[in-house]
Amino acid sequence: MFNLVDLEKKETLTFEDLKRISDMMKFNLGDEEIQEVVNNVAGFGKKEITWEQFDKYILKKVEKKSSSL
Repeated sequence: MFNLVDLEKKETLTFEDLKRISDMMKFNLGDEEIQEVVNNVAGFGKKEITWEQFDKYILKKVEKKSSSL
């Protein structure tokens, strides 16, 4: 999944990458929402999300969703 959003194949996602993806997919996330995503996935004050952080975050979300079914 990370490879689908890592358009430049640099193995990290920055705020700007997430903003561009949000706009392309018509999510219309604001700057604060995007920064919250970066903070939640990479940690407060971090500037980019690595593949490992992204994978771990998505896995947690999937597990949480599965346990609520």
